[in-house]
Amino acid sequence: MPSTQRINSILTAPCLNQTVTDCLSWKPNALEFDTDPEISIPTNLRLGQQVEKTLIELIKGSRNYSVIHDGVQIKKDGKTIGELDAIIRDEENGQLIHLEIAYKFYLLDPSISSDPIKQWIGPNRNDTLHEKLHKIKRKQFPILKTPEVEEMIGKEITSNCTQALCFMAHLYIPRDSDITMPNNVSHAVVGHYLTFQILVQLDHTSRLYRIPKKTDWGIDPATCVHWFRFDEIQPSLAKSMDEKRSMLVWEKAGNEYSTFFVVWW
Repeated sequence: MPSTQRINSILTAPCLNQTVTDCLSWKPNALEFDTDPEISIPTNLRLGQQVEKTLIELIKGSRNYSVIHDGVQIKKDGKTIGELDAIIRDEENGQLIHLEIAYKFYLLDPSISSDPIKQWIGPNRNDTLHEKLHKIKRKQFPILKTPEVEEMIGKEITSNCTQALCFMAHLYIPRDSDITMPNNVSHAVVGHYLTFQILVQLDHTSRLYRIPKKTDWGIDPATCVHWFRFDEIQPSLAKSMDEKRSMLVWEKAGNEYSTFFVVWW
């Protein structure tokens, strides 16, 4: 996908706010530009790393924020014990911000827990929103105040930093769900999910599909040019289900576009 589409997907990504994360929230749409940003997006990185690197470049190119440090690897006794995503500065008030960045996809599974925050799970059930937030708050944020970080970037910076989280989240709920989402997450619900067994039973007349590569997840499907009939993508989906790999699918129905996950579980 062209870089403009990835840039737009980052600048408009739904972000979880403080009522969900219990962290001060920072959103990419806070950035202001004098001209449309043009950035060379690295293609040899995993999606989360690609988004993080791109967002850092967007901050560098904005007129209201600057980057003081980014990708700071923290080492102790020769071993890497953590990394600071970025130290940025709000040019309007001079405030320094230790910014941690997350870009995730989660599916709602109410069977997991009675606690709503613990019901969001990764497409392949190997990570959760609750665990990610716990890691950020208990490991990534506290590292700012360690002696190793103070030695690397200076106590003057670390002692004057506020800490904020940019948590870009795309949330999916079960197909035909009657669950009412609270306002603090409803804006981040971008689609639904269903099993392959249910999907093959649906009427696919007048509908076209595309299985995007993972680095294109989060991009507006309306930007896609090449589409396929369901029978053309069905073998790939079946293979992925056998391999226990949930897949994101784009759907086109006339002039309407949507995204959904097909899950193996």
